[in-house]
Amino acid sequence: MALFSRRAAAAVVACAALAIALAGCSPAAVPPSACCASHASTSSAPGGSAPAFGAAQTVPPYYAAIWAARSPAWSRPQNVTIRDTDTAKILLTVKPPAPYETFSFVAGTGAAGRWVVGAQRWHPGLYIGNNNASQFNKLYLLTYHAASGRAALTPLPVAPIQVNQLIGNVTTPEMNAGTHLLAAVALSPDGRQLATVVTSRAGYQVRVIAVPGGTVRSWSAAAPTLPIGYKGAYIPTAYNAEFTLTWLTDQRTLAMGQYSYDYRESGIKTQVLYLNTTAAEGSLFGASRAVTPSFPPAPHFTGLSPAKPAPQWCNVPVATSDGTTILCGGGAATGANAAGFANVGIWVLSARTGQLTATWAPHSVCCATGDRPRIIWASPDGRTAIITGVTGVHAVSQLLIRDPAGALRQIPWPGFIKVPDWETLTEPDVAW
Repeated sequence: MALFSRRAAAAVVACAALAIALAGCSPAAVPPSACCASHASTSSAPGGSAPAFGAAQTVPPYYAAIWAARSPAWSRPQNVTIRDTDTAKILLTVKPPAPYETFSFVAGTGAAGRWVVGAQRWHPGLYIGNNNASQFNKLYLLTYHAASGRAALTPLPVAPIQVNQLIGNVTTPEMNAGTHLLAAVALSPDGRQLATVVTSRAGYQVRVIAVPGGTVRSWSAAAPTLPIGYKGAYIPTAYNAEFTLTWLTDQRTLAMGQYSYDYRESGIKTQVLYLNTTAAEGSLFGASRAVTPSFPPAPHFTGLSPAKPAPQWCNVPVATSDGTTILCGGGAATGANAAGFANVGIWVLSARTGQLTATWAPHSVCCATGDRPRIIWASPDGRTAIITGVTGVHAVSQLLIRDPAGALRQIPWPGFIKVPDWETLTEPDVAW
């Protein structure tokens, strides 16, 4: 399962071995009060039993969402709600275990009814829309037993860590201090290995932690050397990147997707590294097979857009757990313009060659920063997915299931949050 850094208006991604957390805040409405769980189980409405990892290509029947404990949602602690996929109906509300007072993120694991969550102390945010990201988080495994309608939280053997990069809230003080930040997390299919990406001024490191023992193995990539005389307002390095993690079904290979908003300064280019976790510790690139997205050159055109825009680039790539496919939201050939018009879509790539094999929902967007396509969840073979940002109208307020035949079916977001003085709505943090 994988999780990745969330920028301002992102959402969580969860593959059937992957869960990507991007942006997300609690929705504006406050849920009805259901009993909650910490280390003990909690009752709720009964549901179906959870399928085994990789057993089905269908969307799991329920998911987890970060949800405001009370109003106003943009400035209050958060619970985790477990919800019905088709209706967003709350099946169970889970509160943070003592001494923590809020959850900061939720990430899927590839198995229905199992998530990684981060719990932390609560203090009012430093600025509007900041839900306390600077606090240290304790990681837990949240397990939902659908047949009994109860849930439990089990501590994971990871020292508390700041999760700013995972939730898209890295600020100048953390960068200046070179703070170690959690940027991605994934639990192996058998639940015995927890993988994380941790960034710092020195670069980024993939860590694999034994569960429950806590033994750590690690592989690192160094940050690039900054240009002589560099005086930028921000330290570009790995803090300026997003990551995804996906455990392959062999439980030895860990796929790490990476993307940077500024390759020239960060030195991090868009690609997927397939890490052999049985290899000797040390160099991340030395122990990995790198796959870089590859697109045919765009035919020459004039004006704002060609008749059939050719895919040209990926944002954060997501590997499927069967090891055959890479999915990514991305851009297509677009003429130069100052209005924010862009051709976009979701691109399907070969995990062996990185070459484009198919396109999903190509369309155009204009004048909005939150309309870019994103993958929220994908089945083990990548043919079924939950996606957003794939239509031209109200793109980010639509959550859709794409079936293997390409048909789209809309399902409800659990809610949205409107932060004062922000122009756009923010989606809740969700994970399957």
